[in-house]
Amino acid sequence: MGKAWITINEPWTYASQGYDIGALAPGRCSAWRNNDCPAGDSATEPYIVVHHMLLCHGAAVKVYKEKYQACQKGQIGITLVSQWFMNPLTYGAYPETMRSIVGKRLPKFTHEQVKLVNGSFDFIGLNYYSGNFASNDPYANSVNDSYSSDSLANLTVTMWNVIGRAGVTVKGFFAWAFLDNFEWGSGYTLRFGLGYVDYHDNLKRYPKTQHFGLGSSISRTRVLFLFISQSREVIRTLIHLAVDMYKDRTRVDRKDLRVLR
Repeated sequence: MGKAWITINEPWTYASQGYDIGALAPGRCSAWRNNDCPAGDSATEPYIVVHHMLLCHGAAVKVYKEKYQACQKGQIGITLVSQWFMNPLTYGAYPETMRSIVGKRLPKFTHEQVKLVNGSFDFIGLNYYSGNFASNDPYANSVNDSYSSDSLANLTVTMWNVIGRAGVTVKGFFAWAFLDNFEWGSGYTLRFGLGYVDYHDNLKRYPKTQHFGLGSSISRTRVLFLFISQSREVIRTLIHLAVDMYKDRTRVDRKDLRVLR
């Protein structure tokens, strides 16, 4: 059974696309936003939806922690793509700038709701999107997708930098997605799975070029995360051992290396 649980993926996207511009279900928005929307209020509904999604997240986390976490020994969090969601999760209130701009249109948390939402996560997921210059895309709908493989490798290097240099606690990453799938607003025209799905031949699946790149990337990342998962004391010991070996040009006694086990 999975150990990393995410309550909601990108709540901002659902609220803005579904209730502000009407691009996604249920397609609600103001007429000045999109004449195709049958109903809605872009000035108020997105904030109401966001507010209740945060409450739903908090309620789900509460249930998991009270009934399942002790025996299941997993972790639960939320995945964000917009930073202002963090304020309610860490302070129990929306950012001051947001409150001043949105004013009365922004719902308020009750005292009980603050306790429900504030701190309601074991981890925070951050959705990261890569960019590219506009050009003819040679990898579109292709099995040979080396661009994605390079992007995943670069992401691994970036994680190493933020862990080693900035001291950020990064537990891992999930590559979206396992297989080519249905994308909201684009149907099956976009492909970003690790596996290629042939929609014209009984949904046969083939590993993309990026699959092999990811394999090596994951191997390197696994070693990296095994290393950094050790305590700081262990890491300091390893550094001191390495320095001693360099200075003395002698082999370190085998018993000193038991820390690696």
